[in-house]
Amino acid sequence: MRSALSLPSNDSLPTTLKNTLLKALAALEADLMRLARFLTGNDPEAQDLVQETLLRLWRRRDDLAQVDDLRAYARAALRNFYRQGMRRAPLLALEDAPELAADPAVFADMALRHLQGAIARLPADQ
Repeated sequence: MRSALSLPSNDSLPTTLKNTLLKALAALEADLMRLARFLTGNDPEAQDLVQETLLRLWRRRDDLAQVDDLRAYARAALRNFYRQGMRRAPLLALEDAPELAADPAVFADMALRHLQGAIARLPADQ
């Protein structure tokens, strides 16, 4: 599983404080992942939720100095972000969707064409 902590940089905090916060957020990642899996029911959505939550916390890192319990704050942020996503665009299971937007065979054809193009670009000695 890849880490959710590939966060953008900002020079408003000293490097030591940034490193301390980054370590604190990294320590929370597993706990947030468990909560996200419980809420979403699947790993890909849970990973996205954790990454977005950590990114939002990182963007507000100047305000995190006033937070007494970073774990509780991060968990509340994750739950709130999950609820916002549920209100915006409820996801349908594929079986519940009224009809497919494209024939699934189209994707196999696209993959085949992509593969054929990649093979055509190989040097002749391969």
